[in-house]
Amino acid sequence: MDEIRAEGIAVIADEVLNLLTPQQRRTEVERFKYKIEEILNHSRNEECMGRARVLMFDDEGKGERNTPSYNLFNGVRNAIEETMMKPLSDRQPSHVTRSESNCSVDVCFLYSDIDAMENRTSVHSSPDNKTIKHIRMFLENKKIRCSIARPPVDSMGIIEERIKDARWVCCLVSVNTVRRKDFIEFWLAALLNDCIEKNQLKIIILLKDLDSSFIPNFIQWVTYIDISNEPSFEERIYEIIKGDVVTLRSQVPAGNVAFGLAWAFHVNYLRHVLPDFNERLESRMEQDDIRKFTAIKKKFKVSRSLLELIPKSCEFKPLLTMADDRIQGPFEVKPIVKQMAATKRVFPCKLYRIESENCDYYFAGEMLTPMKALSEMHKSMIAGLSKKQMYEQCDALVEQLSAILDSAATPEEMQKKCRCIKYDDTQRKLSDVIMEEIDKEQSRDHVEMYASWLKKQEK
Repeated sequence: MDEIRAEGIAVIADEVLNLLTPQQRRTEVERFKYKIEEILNHSRNEECMGRARVLMFDDEGKGERNTPSYNLFNGVRNAIEETMMKPLSDRQPSHVTRSESNCSVDVCFLYSDIDAMENRTSVHSSPDNKTIKHIRMFLENKKIRCSIARPPVDSMGIIEERIKDARWVCCLVSVNTVRRKDFIEFWLAALLNDCIEKNQLKIIILLKDLDSSFIPNFIQWVTYIDISNEPSFEERIYEIIKGDVVTLRSQVPAGNVAFGLAWAFHVNYLRHVLPDFNERLESRMEQDDIRKFTAIKKKFKVSRSLLELIPKSCEFKPLLTMADDRIQGPFEVKPIVKQMAATKRVFPCKLYRIESENCDYYFAGEMLTPMKALSEMHKSMIAGLSKKQMYEQCDALVEQLSAILDSAATPEEMQKKCRCIKYDDTQRKLSDVIMEEIDKEQSRDHVEMYASWLKKQEK
């Protein structure tokens, strides 16, 4: 009888799995893995915390990396490196509780309120506001500290500050929020990027009158709570928040993060440094330490664009002088300093020089910063991001960022002030790539100037 029952269960499991697409199957497996790790690391399970690890691998793939022995070996090796090889002073004490954290708030509720923005409803009558108010009252009665962040009603600085100050972020995904899902997708992607850098995940998805397909694909694996169909959803939220944030130790799936990384880089950096980029660049070229070199050389060229460089290997270098010894500098360009939500933000910009026999080349540039997140995700196996997937995500990142720079999201006067340059660092020197790009840029400028002159003559 047991054999018949087991066979029946196997048949049912196969039939259910066959109804799912490969991506849906992967998402469900990833969600299961994440949930197991969340339970194992909950503060109520102190006897389990730090003593168990879940390994995930593709048993349908080919090659050594897809074998159980390979993944077990790497799992054991990583566990030894993270514990036994770490000095005792660097280890996280097991008794640290949430009361000892630096966060001023336990949970921040993130959701977009389009009706309030468009003045169709008052803040208090909005359905989503009523939902969050109900949950907040429940949690505050249990001494949980709460805050709210509502794009686009709240300013970007306020949202960023409130998310940063919270131990957990509960994101509401509802019929209302998906009407302008770009607000939520941007903040979730930025939050996931921050979580990856800090190796701690603090995101909970609250679904309201929608199914899980409406969760952005790059974060579909995290715990979600269907508040429309779960009678005790408030208790579930409370139980999760009481636990510790989940450590991103191994192979947490991140899916397609290129979209969010591109928008986060554009909104959090480029929109601040590009408006007066040319003026700051010209001012820096006029300073004495640069002028003494340009006075000696009979010829020099200056790029009028901020160059975002993307090597094929995705190997990130914080300074371009570390990538090629022919590149000299950096010479600091006057940074942009802004006060955002009581926090001082500095947006730096660096100028470099390349000397050639007949001409010197000057340019402001850097390696594309979001590429660093992809590289770290691959190196630490966060997301199980293979080298191939890293390259694919990097290509998608460049494509998305270039599209944003060419779209209405970027004012026309800023569109030509930034260029993404991909190059094969296994075949070419970075200095050669940059000199070639500046030569092309100058040629295009002359062609455009000539075309403009011809139009004036026709008039």
